[in-house]
Formats: sequence, C-alpha cells, structure tokens
Amino acid sequence: MPRKHETTIYTFDELSAKAQERAISDFRNSGGYWTDFDHEDLVEDFKQQLKELELPTEEAFASIGFVQGDGVGFQGTLDWRNYIEKNKLKEFKSLLESDEVDLQVKILMGRNSPFMHVEWDYYGPAGEPLPEKPRKPRKRWGWKEPPEKVAEEFVSHLKDHINQVAADLYNQGRDEILYAMSDEAIRERLEELDREYTEDGRRYCDAGGKLRGELEGAQDRYEVYYVADPVEALGMPRDHKWAVALNGSFLEAFRTKREANAYVKKAQLERNH
Repeated sequence: MPRKHETTIYTFDELSAKAQERAISDFRNSGGYWTDFDHEDLVEDFKQQLKELELPTEEAFASIGFVQGDGVGFQGTLDWRNYIEKNKLKEFKSLLESDEVDLQVKILMGRNSPFMHVEWDYYGPAGEPLPEKPRKPRKRWGWKEPPEKVAEEFVSHLKDHINQVAADLYNQGRDEILYAMSDEAIRERLEELDREYTEDGRRYCDAGGKLRGELEGAQDRYEVYYVADPVEALGMPRDHKWAVALNGSFLEAFRTKREANAYVKKAQLERNH
C-alpha cells in the first residue's frame, strides 16, 4: 500500500552539538579522514624532503597503520658526491678530492620495514676492489687514512643517517594522520563538504541512491551511511537501513552498521592486495 514518508535533512552546521559529535564519530570510523589522495600527497612530500638531502627518490613508500612492521622507505642509487657536498660532510671531503676513488652505493629497503640496507663497492686505483686487509696510507694520495677506510666510515655514516631520516619521516606521517583523526580536523572537513544529515547526525541518502556532497574527484573511497527510507529499487529491503557507497554511488545494504563496516574492511583489504 502506498505510503508517504517525510524526512527533515540538515547540513552539518545546522545539527545540534550532540548530532555533530555523532557525525564526526561516524566520519572517523568510516576512514574518510585519510584518503588515498592524502597518502599520495604525504609520499610526494617525503620525496621532496629526500631530494633536498640528495637521497634517492627512485621509489618511496610509506606504511603508517600503527601496527608492527610499519615504516617509511626509499630506494635507489645514491649520487654520493652530491650527497657529501649537500650535507657538508667535511670528514669525507677527501673522497671528493681524489680521482682514484669511486663508490657504487645503492640504497635498498624492504616494504613495510623501518630498516634499510646499503649495498656498496669501493674501487681504488685501476679499479681495484676493496682489499681484505686495510692498506697503509700512501703519501701520493695525501690522505690521513687509507681511502678504503674512509669509504667504510662514510657508508657507516650513511646507514645511520638514512635510518634516522626514515624514522623522522614516519613520525611526521604519524603525526599528520593523528591530527586528521582529531575532532578539530574532522569538523573542519565536514564544514567544507556539502553533506546532508538526519536530525541525529546520521548521513542522509536520498531516494535516488546517490549520496550527496561527495568531495569532487574522490576515488576508491568507501563510506557507510544510514538510510532513512530504504529504496527497494536499489535492492534495499525495508529492514536494511545501512548502506555502503563507493565514490558516492550505492553498492550494498545491510541490517546493521557492524555488518556494513565489516563489508568495507573486507573490500578494502581485497583492493589493496
């Protein structure tokens, strides 16, 4: 039998303080506070900082999920001469002053690992490899230490430095994500978005099944919404009032919010592997 159902909808600013708290909590639980775009911007910022230190940026990645094994990494071949000059490493200046020294340094880091590994080779006069026993200083080089000894010290310094840089970048990313999760940051984001809510702060979905107020250009973003009037045409039984959307378009309906959140988590894991 036909029936008429009316729902009053609100913008975020029009909600009561209690309803705003619910909207903020739902947004945080949906994961919308940190998008793929946010992550990409963070990695690009990391690359810029690495570039300023003359560290390689052929590949850079970050895993910041507050779990064991998280970390920031970067890989590539190091231009060690520029690195020494840029970072003003006077103790290794002798490496730059001899045309009889060449280092091949490649930085490697396993994904989701906070530690780095440096592969390197030293080539002395006529391409001689690093000797098994340290050579004595030779006057014709004018070094206080054999060049291979200085090279070893340089690589030791490099390992310490890149591990510290990775740790600093991880902490920076962690702080940015923690701020994005805060009530203050989420409130600012919701005030900017053209979204609609029911009186109690639940996200409103119109009868067309199209979620309003999506951030333009959003990609691969799952969100969970309360639907005041389920739409049978979209395959939503009347007792299914929780909807999952991808990029603002309806995907699936569930009886409970817990079921909807479980669906989103499973879908995100499948898309990331």
